[in-house]
Amino acid sequence: MSILTSKTLGAAQPSVRKRAPSPPADFILGHMRGMRGNAAKYMMSLYREYGDVVRLRFGPLRAHVFFHPDQVQHILVRNVENFSKDVRGYHKIRALAGLGMLTGDGELWRRQRKLAQPAFMARRVLVFGDIICECAQDLATKWSTSADNGQVVDISADMMHLTLRVICRTMLGTDIENDVTEIGDAITVCLEDILFRIQYATEFTDMLPTPRVRRFQKALSVLDSKMKKIIDDRRREHAEGKREAAQQDLLDAFLLARDEQTGEGMPEKQLLDEVKTIFLAGHETTANMLSWTWYLLSKHPHVARKLHEELDTVLGDRPPTAADLPRLTYTRMVLQESMRLRPPVWATERRAINDDVIGGYPIPKGEFILVCQYVTHRHADFWENPDGFDPERFADDRQESMHKLQYFPFGVGPRICIGNHFAMLEGILILATLAQKYRLDLLPGSDIEPEPVITLRPKTPIRVTVHRRDGR
Repeated sequence: MSILTSKTLGAAQPSVRKRAPSPPADFILGHMRGMRGNAAKYMMSLYREYGDVVRLRFGPLRAHVFFHPDQVQHILVRNVENFSKDVRGYHKIRALAGLGMLTGDGELWRRQRKLAQPAFMARRVLVFGDIICECAQDLATKWSTSADNGQVVDISADMMHLTLRVICRTMLGTDIENDVTEIGDAITVCLEDILFRIQYATEFTDMLPTPRVRRFQKALSVLDSKMKKIIDDRRREHAEGKREAAQQDLLDAFLLARDEQTGEGMPEKQLLDEVKTIFLAGHETTANMLSWTWYLLSKHPHVARKLHEELDTVLGDRPPTAADLPRLTYTRMVLQESMRLRPPVWATERRAINDDVIGGYPIPKGEFILVCQYVTHRHADFWENPDGFDPERFADDRQESMHKLQYFPFGVGPRICIGNHFAMLEGILILATLAQKYRLDLLPGSDIEPEPVITLRPKTPIRVTVHRRDGR
């Protein structure tokens, strides 16, 4: 039975224990050294040694980590109002994304979420299917040359570039094909620096013109200038009467939004923050999902064969469309299983607003909380062969018996990822478009480690050879 708060279970609650187990810690840094290595693997080792609840210390800060689905449900669903995003990680991300939907909290977040929600509704995103397939077909054409010449492809870079184009064309109404490399490189620099800021006490050095800070500021300037140009171009279209209601996308929704009391539009800084948030969150996680999927398919050729069989049966020689989604069931399951083993967002951080009790342990006001998708998705009590790659565990009849929170790659509750339907549409159509024509083989000896940055990126490029499936 799950152990929640007295409000949830009343008199049935077991006695509250004093302290959760905690591994040995460095006198000054606490458990920071473990987190500075491979944090996801460190979390997995904690679960295996200490169980569902672990108490950690990072310098003077204390945190509890929870792995059991019942505990995740309490934090992110049942008592969600008691857990704030006012945490160190989101504070540091604001240096890049400002106060957009990803990092905002409270009334600001609710207002912006309500404004953006219609653009991401399940039925609404289906209209983007043709654009997604068109971008994927462009990459398929590029791979044709690679297959002919035996060239090695960096699949992780290709997926980043592809999803950048998709999010810009669908949500921002522009194509950045000529700027993809420059923007992608800038994003990588910014994300790596944000991770450094989270892992180390950089509050003082962030104000100094060190090489690291200058490199970050230069990359951020590239992103800001590109986003401002997109916004300015759209403003010009509105001023010239070139935007019809039927064309309007998420950027239009932000530009046309008016304050109910003052009638004023969204402040320029807020608009820039929201565009950067869409740009960053809308491509990074999907690119990682697809990169890991190609990697796992190459490691498990029997799964790849079954995927190809479904694509041949459903599509034949014609390209996929959004109308094919209901029949591409195994394609969907492959992506779901990929996100189970390699969740793009590998952990979620919160802070307790008031005292609470979780897992039988008291959580004082102000305590930091971590839930870890990477571990919960492998919880031995809920997954058979948890480290195996088995897409059929997501067949409809098998999902019925699952705990609602043993799998949550997009988060859960009020703050579930707003783009979850769009991400699945994009992932299925890209995978179907490319896998219909090609088989990707990892270079011999490839064993790519996950690197938990802000998202779960491949630590090194995923290099593959491209083979046509028609045998030519």
